[in-house]
Amino acid sequence: MIIRRAFYYALFTAVIVLPAWTLIGWGIFGHGGWGILGLILAAPIMAIMLLVVALLIVARADVRRERAVSWADAGILTVWYACLIGFGFFGATATLFSVLGVLAAIAAFWIALGEVLRAGARSVRTTMEEFERQAQELNAAQAGSAQGGTAQRGVKPAPFDAGEVIVIRESTD
Repeated sequence: MIIRRAFYYALFTAVIVLPAWTLIGWGIFGHGGWGILGLILAAPIMAIMLLVVALLIVARADVRRERAVSWADAGILTVWYACLIGFGFFGATATLFSVLGVLAAIAAFWIALGEVLRAGARSVRTTMEEFERQAQELNAAQAGSAQGGTAQRGVKPAPFDAGEVIVIRESTD
């Protein structure tokens, strides 16, 4: 739980820190001035992707309630953050880390989106089950009051009071 909570609290911090690390890393380990132009374009895109994934993760009610990401989120975020940190060193493996980072970003997006959709489906299913349960209770109560406790045939249940109803009629006058 500590690891999952740490990732929860690091979600929005990473949006600023990881793109800044790549810019700082280029200043320390970079090789030439033209590469910085690509990095200046890539850092905002990286920040936007980190923000989108963080918002998708935090959109789930269970994540907000527990203040902890899921294990799937923690796993993919570990890989993604490690790739971005490795990319910031700009060594011989910078290209490998950049490709793995892009793949991890795509995977993180789809995993987060899938979990949001599954959480939404669970919520809708729970709501519909509760609605059905309450409707069955209402029908049973109406049937019991209409029968008056005895088995009478031909007695219609009392109408359901839906409150104020507006009726619109078309007039041919």
